[in-house]
Amino acid sequence: RDVLSQPAANMPQAVQVTQEEREAIER
Repeated sequence: RDVLSQPAANMPQAVQVTQEEREAIER
């Protein structure tokens, strides 16, 4: 997603959400 492209410093929470979404997608 574009969230990963954007700097994590601006949206650290968004990065964590993407990680959780990835785990859900894998399952």
